[in-house]
Amino acid sequence: MGFGLLAVGLSTSAAYAQDTTRTLNTVVVTASRSPKKLSDIGRVVTIISADKINKSQGKSLPQLLNTVAGITFSGANNAPGISTSVFLRGASTGNTLILVDGFPVNNASGIDGSYDLNALSVDLIDHIEILKGSGSTLYGSDAVAGVINIITKKLNNRD
Repeated sequence: MGFGLLAVGLSTSAAYAQDTTRTLNTVVVTASRSPKKLSDIGRVVTIISADKINKSQGKSLPQLLNTVAGITFSGANNAPGISTSVFLRGASTGNTLILVDGFPVNNASGIDGSYDLNALSVDLIDHIEILKGSGSTLYGSDAVAGVINIITKKLNNRD
């Protein structure tokens, strides 16, 4: 009899513990180059979360980005090694800055600022921050249309 009461007491406390979880404010770096809460920025920033990336198995990075309103990739279904062109809010490829972990990337053999996003595996990406609108004051003339910042997963260095 005592054991039955103990089991009921444990199950109700476990259910209560699950109800007290809270979601933290989303923090972005791309819009201000320093960590800020998304609600404090005042800019249009779209975040593709790790959860959404995990649910899009089988898609390449350009195919995933093609699902975001305002972004168009020509060549999203190309094989790796063939450059894709990104058009953010109608601007040309050279006007959208692509960053990986905050560092600019581009194809050194071209002058248009393109980068082969098919070369990045979606499995390596933690989340993506997309700043729509001019980011030129922070990032230079390559960010006239916006910035796509791809944040990779951090490795756990456990020995």
